[in-house]
Amino acid sequence: MLAQYQLGRASAISGQKLDRGEECLKKYLTYTPKANEPSHAGANMRLGQTQAKKGNKLEAKKRFEAALKQDNTLKEAKEGLQRVSK
Repeated sequence: MLAQYQLGRASAISGQKLDRGEECLKKYLTYTPKANEPSHAGANMRLGQTQAKKGNKLEAKKRFEAALKQDNTLKEAKEGLQRVSK
């Protein structure tokens, strides 16, 4: 499952293969991460980035809000939420 997260993360950062990245991150969210693995907050944040790059501001906002609800220290989620809320 870590590979699923990493593929989704790479997609969110690069802006490439966004549909595949979204699919991977959604699959990761069905998994319960172990202590040393990326959190669901991080996966939601990456999904927010993916949705923002796809132009889906409403879904991006939902994902950034979910990430911040799970971990309010995620700077990238806060910044992403500000961008899509304008």
